[in-house]
Amino acid sequence: MTCGKTFVASRGDYPHDQGKHLIMVVELHAYADESGGTGDDPYCAIAGFIASERQWKIFRPRWREALGSVPAFHATDFWSRAGWKSKDSPYHGWTSDKALRFQRGLISVFYQQDKRLNPTNAVTNIPDFSELSEDWQRISTGALIKWSMRDGKFSARLSGTGKPSAPWFVSFIDLVQRIVEHVPDGAVLHLWFDEQNEYAPLAQITWKNMKRHKAKGWRKMGDLTFACDEEYEPLQLADMYTYLVHHYVLYGDDGLGADRAEALAAFARVNRYISVDDRQAHESRVQRISEEILGKIAVHYGHGE
Repeated sequence: MTCGKTFVASRGDYPHDQGKHLIMVVELHAYADESGGTGDDPYCAIAGFIASERQWKIFRPRWREALGSVPAFHATDFWSRAGWKSKDSPYHGWTSDKALRFQRGLISVFYQQDKRLNPTNAVTNIPDFSELSEDWQRISTGALIKWSMRDGKFSARLSGTGKPSAPWFVSFIDLVQRIVEHVPDGAVLHLWFDEQNEYAPLAQITWKNMKRHKAKGWRKMGDLTFACDEEYEPLQLADMYTYLVHHYVLYGDDGLGADRAEALAAFARVNRYISVDDRQAHESRVQRISEEILGKIAVHYGHGE
């Protein structure tokens, strides 16, 4: 894999100068990756880990050491054993026992910091998403509801198109909101994704819009960066976790396989919950946003607080 230039989608302003006082902000970094959502695949998964910059500095050399002669870990290459037949594969000639020792070596790096590297995930059930109306698909993928007053009447309209053809953005927005909720006040989150061209430009716009229109936790949102996973070891850990989450929702326990089940169990020690945005979740979102609209209308006309 050849990686290009790191793409920073949205620059933050931390630390920043307020008058004569330099305000130092606690910075957290989340590394995430995606899996699924192509062809007839019914699930799109995004997952990753959040930790302090210090914890990631500790993690990176340990991960590189555990890789040994493998240049970088890519879950699809590792768990697709047919590809090992190629002499270009870093796993060419490996036995199953050697692969399991390698896998456990990588997992042990996580174990050493499992109370500091916090996993999170967001999965979208694409068929359920497709049953939503077009407007709700737009809202779920980034379109905003803008409020206005005209001729004494309160009204709302959609701003932006969202991306109904890309359920990836449902998982992306859910993951951002889920992470931000757990970022302490006074801290700022920087989110890193594996480099890609398909969604990065619109993800940039979505990230900026969430900040511009003051989405919940917007003050905690710093930079969104797309970078090469071969250069950023935490993205390789995120790749492993995302692959496992996607395979679990796709195949369940029986189809996961013993080696992958063992790896997923390591992450489940910290976070057992896999969040699937299914029909019920979509209905809950519709209800929540509808209630917010009704609440704003009630307040405007003096029937609420």
